[in-house]
Amino acid sequence: MGGVAEDFAVLQKNFPQRGLIVIRNPAEEISELKKTTGPDLLVQGSSSLLQTLLDRGLVDQFTMLIYPVVLGGGKRLFGEGVPSRALSLVSSKVSSSGVTINTYMQAGEVQAGSFGL
Repeated sequence: MGGVAEDFAVLQKNFPQRGLIVIRNPAEEISELKKTTGPDLLVQGSSSLLQTLLDRGLVDQFTMLIYPVVLGGGKRLFGEGVPSRALSLVSSKVSSSGVTINTYMQAGEVQAGSFGL
């Protein structure tokens, strides 16, 4: 499973049963959940799970919070082997503390371009 723990839990207060859902095979079970109606699914703080979902094309939207600090190290958000993809900025906000909150949707293949404003 690409480094993902064998069992992991998803907690979503908006699920009808308002409880904890334990998922044993993330790619298969999340793929099935996406076919149903219900609240959005959220992955928060799990770079290993994110890699698995990206590999299987199960991520529709990215919301990235960028904090105004430099820590000098840490885990990569997008690991080796993750296919290149273009993202389209849907919204961007800046908090009073300087945190930028950017939401992106997938936008197909990466196209060469510029940084023009």
